[in-house]
Amino acid sequence: MLKESSLFKKILLFVGLSLVLENSAQAATNENSFTPTLLKKPIKEISLGSSTDSTAYASLYSCSGTLADCMVNIADNTALASLLSASVSISAGTYDQIKISSCTTEGGYTAQVQGQVTLGSTTYYTASGADPLTTSVGSLGPVTLSYSGCVSTYKLPTPVVVTAGSTVHVSLYINLVNITWAKLGTKTIPSGCTENTGKTMSVCSAYPDVVPYVGTTTPTVEIYHLKANGGGAGTEGGQILLLFDASDNILGGFSRRLFSQNSVALSQFDTPLKTFTKNGDGITYTIENYGSSTTTYYWRTTDFQRTTGTTSNITFTLGSGGTVSYDSTKQ
Repeated sequence: MLKESSLFKKILLFVGLSLVLENSAQAATNENSFTPTLLKKPIKEISLGSSTDSTAYASLYSCSGTLADCMVNIADNTALASLLSASVSISAGTYDQIKISSCTTEGGYTAQVQGQVTLGSTTYYTASGADPLTTSVGSLGPVTLSYSGCVSTYKLPTPVVVTAGSTVHVSLYINLVNITWAKLGTKTIPSGCTENTGKTMSVCSAYPDVVPYVGTTTPTVEIYHLKANGGGAGTEGGQILLLFDASDNILGGFSRRLFSQNSVALSQFDTPLKTFTKNGDGITYTIENYGSSTTTYYWRTTDFQRTTGTTSNITFTLGSGGTVSYDSTKQ
């Protein structure tokens, strides 16, 4: 029989700085990215597991209610912390992944997003009525977005070994900078978007996922804006957010679309990062995001660099085939 060991769980929240939002959100004529003040999604279960041993499983949190009962505002640090506020005992073993389930057999879930965005010279607010946007602050309310899929599986940078009597800290990191965008027009993508009947306004969001990590470190967040190689100023249409610990080890990150006055949209920048390793040259990184499943990717690059300025001509291999070349600028 495996011995039990107590597991103390801690969640930290990192919401984007307004300065970053201002840098990337020039007044758009018809679309713009923004950082929401509320983002709710259902969390049914959080568990530790192993990619090589299906019997290694430990539930850290479980919600037995309906999806509506299990909604959590991931923009609220207190709400997140309450999920894993108690210690639990789990079986000794080696775990190399964390699973976060937003639904079970439903095949998908809905999230709620609330905030404000500037389109042209007008400030719009999300609204819960027939139109997802309004110019009346008194009508501010959450917009409902639908997502496909139920479970997100995250590979830990380093497997965690649980032994009898040991204490392990589990953290979830979230950065909401420019995760959401609005448009005076039809929705950009099928999933994670809503639009009015006339298709004259829409609100969308990248997958509202978090980065799990075993440890107590406070991460450093680096944000890079991407545009097509040689593209003009302000045409950045994608972003990569990287999280690093105090020893400069990469913990994970996100890929997101980016909309601004002159942006040229980059597709398939909507999911968390799956692979994030430093290459043997000690300079470049291999990074890929999640595709339509845990075994696929939408894009992959083997020559990403962390710089204080711009790195040009980075090759991205697309999961659908072919390559593209992007320039990356650190914010």
